Amino acid sequence: MLMSPCVPLPARSPEGAKSSGKAFWVEEEEVLQQPRGSCGLRRPPWPALPPSLPPSLPLTLPSSPVCQCRGGSACTSAGECCHPECLGSCSRPWDNQACVACRHFYFNGLCLLSCPDLTYQYEGWRCVTAEHCASLRKVSENPRESSKFVIHQKQCLSECPSGYQRNESSIICHPCEGLCPKECKVGTKTVDSTRAAKDLSGCTLIEGNLIINIRRGENLPSELQRSLGLIETITGFLKIKHSFALISLSFFKNLKLIRGDSMVDGNYTLYVLDNPNLQQLWDWSHHALSIPVGKMYFAFNPKLCLSEIYRMEEITGTKGRQNKAEINPRTNGDRASCECVCQ
Repeated sequence: MLMSPCVPLPARSPEGAKSSGKAFWVEEEEVLQQPRGSCGLRRPPWPALPPSLPPSLPLTLPSSPVCQCRGGSACTSAGECCHPECLGSCSRPWDNQACVACRHFYFNGLCLLSCPDLTYQYEGWRCVTAEHCASLRKVSENPRESSKFVIHQKQCLSECPSGYQRNESSIICHPCEGLCPKECKVGTKTVDSTRAAKDLSGCTLIEGNLIINIRRGENLPSELQRSLGLIETITGFLKIKHSFALISLSFFKNLKLIRGDSMVDGNYTLYVLDNPNLQQLWDWSHHALSIPVGKMYFAFNPKLCLSEIYRMEEITGTKGRQNKAEINPRTNGDRASCECVCQ
């Protein structure tokens, strides 16, 4: 017989012990006295076994009902089968209103296999009405990015999936015709890393101003194009400054309009300053960009030829707005092999 490492002395009925039939209970305060090196423990009262038991009194433990329902259905505490939509247990058998938890979906006190008509799946386990879905709001650290929930293919979601958009008058997601517009309200956003650029991933309209100030990074052209390549409109100004890692601005693959609602120093819609390795703006044979108001400013871009800047003046419609101080021939293209351009 296996023995516990701490074996109490044979139970006796000491003075002060309470007796009941063939068993007795040791007082709670009594300490089991054992030889040195064994365990002397204080314990709550429990029944002590008499020295011997009659053969007619076998030691047995009470057993719990075994759940034997088909299909893995849960059981009540009495072993009765729960409704198939119950998960874990239930308070009444075969009742989908008495489940501890639902296997699939919950709606109005019922556990259901699927959501009823005119209701929508929410968070993977609830069914909600369109009115309830419309009352939900997307939680965001930036209050300006909070938005209503939408409905897409029987689901209530925080936003439409890729390739879909919602109308202002409806919460239903509809397929986009071409590129899905995504408006991003940024105030003035500084992009100083590829990580910061990812905040604008998917944006097609930047409501505000954009400042690019990237000093280092790996695989920059493709990373920036992945995050900023869908931008079509910037409502304010675009400033490119101190970006030692930039060679070209072609990562703004779809940029068509810099609107100039706000300007640098009140004058400049495009401001390009101190970019030591910038050599190209865009491939003007495949790109069109409009700057309807404001001026452009270029200074201290030693590898950017003047011919590139003058070509941009023609494409953007800004020719004649800038003076020589704003496109300085001494600090732009002065360290590049450029063709002579006379203006």
